[in-house]
Amino acid sequence: MKLSKSPPAAAPPANEVSPGSLLRLLAGWLLDYVRWTQFIPMVIGWGGALFILGGLCFGRFAIGFEKLPDEMQAEFWSAPGVQETIVRLEQSIRFLGERYQTPDGSFDPGPFVREAWSLLALLGFLLGQLLNAFGVRPSPGTPGRKIRVAGVISLLTAGAAIVLLLSFGEALKDGPFAVAFFGLSIAAVPFLLSCWGLWISDRIRAIEVWLELKE
Repeated sequence: MKLSKSPPAAAPPANEVSPGSLLRLLAGWLLDYVRWTQFIPMVIGWGGALFILGGLCFGRFAIGFEKLPDEMQAEFWSAPGVQETIVRLEQSIRFLGERYQTPDGSFDPGPFVREAWSLLALLGFLLGQLLNAFGVRPSPGTPGRKIRVAGVISLLTAGAAIVLLLSFGEALKDGPFAVAFFGLSIAAVPFLLSCWGLWISDRIRAIEVWLELKE
């Protein structure tokens, strides 16, 4: 008695998305978004360091600006775009103060930080997906190598801050140790945040390899 062979199962269409592949895609997106949520403190830290350096440069410029003749100062303030930029900055600061104002009239940074953190992480995630769609991949360097690069940049940032502080002259009244401490503090915070973000990114990378989302 011959047993009839059952016909082979039909292969799914090439354009059909299986539940397993959809779950893998969603898991990859979720892990990538979590990675960016841990990168944002590093980005904010370096942005804050650059903002402080910019403030020191502006302070140095202001000191030299006050020594200019009154005619040159008036010409600067009357230049196209200067007054408009100042007005826009004042309006932005006023808007933030009104949007995140507490009932007692003070500024509450908590909601602002949470909203900005989530939005920046989403923008970073979308940027990463866009670059990935065009075949642009991040450098495969090890976390140790990236941390060493961040350390070198931190030392350069600290050196620039110390030089700018010493250029004021008055900073020496607090002593050289206070100047060095301030300069190193500006660079230490973003460096530590970089170490944290890169370490978390490496752990997420290990999870992606374990789930076979990446090689």
